[in-house]
Amino acid sequence: MGSSQHTRQALLDAAEAVFAAQGWSGASIREITSRAGTNVAAVHYHFGGKQELLARVLERRASQLNRARLLRLEELKEAGLSLEGLARAFVEPTLELVARVDGGMVQLHARAMSDPSGPWRELVRDGLFQEVHAAFAEALGELHPDLSRAACFLRLHSMIGALTHLLLRGDALGDGRPPLEPLLVGSTAAEALIQFLAGGLGAPTRSSCRSPLS
Repeated sequence: MGSSQHTRQALLDAAEAVFAAQGWSGASIREITSRAGTNVAAVHYHFGGKQELLARVLERRASQLNRARLLRLEELKEAGLSLEGLARAFVEPTLELVARVDGGMVQLHARAMSDPSGPWRELVRDGLFQEVHAAFAEALGELHPDLSRAACFLRLHSMIGALTHLLLRGDALGDGRPPLEPLLVGSTAAEALIQFLAGGLGAPTRSSCRSPLS
């Protein structure tokens, strides 16, 4: 890796950690460059400014995750769609990426979904995950044809929320017993989450539910 590419990579790594910890308003270019071992001019040279740096940080992880999820979805279609397979194809690439990379990837994307300050929502809305979400919503519609497109997206976003919450706050759950084990592919916690999500994805619609009085 050349010197210029090394500097760019160091800035992306540092920015990921700082944006995740401090948010858009609290993150400073000086803290990012200090972590990266470079200077403020390097941010402007490689990225043009703070907002473009954030965009590239989000895009880097999103593109890795998108490729992995779409590949898993294609493999699932060839093998035969199922609700559990759909949940697994969405969840496991996330867990694999989280286990592989350092920094605040999960916290960063949680902020991107929930922090009203700065350009987070605009950046996420403008194409980072739309293709993947549409592909998974379409697959869910094939499995659950009585669901509207809007309902498919709602269930998909509920799945994203449950996954993100457990990655961020799983250690706070419990009833006095030890904290929830780390969410790793194949772990009891991950398998329980996948089964739970598959049940939610396939839950009957209100119109198809039997009345308790019938």
